[in-house]
Amino acid sequence: MKKIIVMTLSFILVFGNTSYAAEVPCVNSQNDTAATKEELYKNIFITMIYPYVEKAIQDYYSQYLTYLPGEDPWSYKFLKIEKTPGKNYSYTVQLEAQPYVGPHLSVGADRITLGIDLGQITIEQFEHIKSYELPFNYQDIIKKKLSM
Repeated sequence: MKKIIVMTLSFILVFGNTSYAAEVPCVNSQNDTAATKEELYKNIFITMIYPYVEKAIQDYYSQYLTYLPGEDPWSYKFLKIEKTPGKNYSYTVQLEAQPYVGPHLSVGADRITLGIDLGQITIEQFEHIKSYELPFNYQDIIKKKLSM
């Protein structure tokens, strides 16, 4: 009896999930339209790296501004994604982010390089590549002038 139950459970786990997964539609919950798997994978990936990008931006701008900027993950511009040669599940990702304060007043452009290994994400490099002048009514949040 035990053997039959174990075999049945194994069959359900191996074959049951496969056919079910193929039938599950990809839905974009923002507007309930069908989304491609590529869009969903990209959004999952961005969701996973977002806290690391946010921390890198806040660490950098905390020396310049009293009010820390935010950034929109949908606006990340991926510049490069490379697999580490000879290693499985190890990648280098380079992206550009546009931090802003207030009603999306850009304070700069930053290039961030992340190292992604199985179970670990690290900031390998943070490069501030451009600064934008803030309007007069945001001058009070400036601790010291941004370079570039």
